[in-house]
Amino acid sequence: AILRNPSVIDENGTIDCWFLADDGGLELLLAHILTGSTKKLRVLSLARVDQGEDPLELRAIVKHILKKFRIRAEVIVVPISTIQMPSYLSQTIWEQVTENAGIRDDSTFREKTLHFMRISDAIRAYSSHSIITVVTLPLPLSSVPNSIYMRWLHLLSSINSPVLFVRGNGTPALGWQL
Repeated sequence: AILRNPSVIDENGTIDCWFLADDGGLELLLAHILTGSTKKLRVLSLARVDQGEDPLELRAIVKHILKKFRIRAEVIVVPISTIQMPSYLSQTIWEQVTENAGIRDDSTFREKTLHFMRISDAIRAYSSHSIITVVTLPLPLSSVPNSIYMRWLHLLSSINSPVLFVRGNGTPALGWQL
C-alpha cells in the first residue's frame, strides 16, 4: 500500500474505493475497515465500453462480490472509452510532471498514459469530495521505466484528498461462509 496526500482521517464522510482489478480484494477490505461505523463506502469501477464491457453487468458482478463479503456499499460503474479525449487538466498535469523530471513523452507508452489520464479524470469527477480514495495500484510492467510508472501514480493521485494505492497478491484477503 502507498499513501499519497496524507492527512488525518477523523471526520465523517465518504470513502471511495476504485476497484480496478480483482487481485484478492485487499483494497475492498482496507476500504471497509477504514469506514468504521461512521463513514459511508462507495465502490467504483470502470466499464471499458469499447471493449464490450456492459456497465449494468459489471455493476451486478461488483454487487455480488460485495454481498459475498458482507460489505455494504454503494456501487457506481463509470463507462470509459478510448475515444474519450482526456481533460485539459490531465494533459497539463502529465506535461508538468514529465517536463519537471526531464522525461521525454515516449510514444511507446502513449496509449497507456492516455488510459491513466482518463482514469484520473474519472477519479477527480467522482471522488474529489471523499475523505480518502482507495485505488487499486496498477501492476508495474517490467517494460515501463520507473520514472514513467511513478508519473502515472502521480496522475492518478492528483486530487486534494488522500489516495491510498493498494495492491494484493491475488490471494483472497476476504472470506465468506457457505
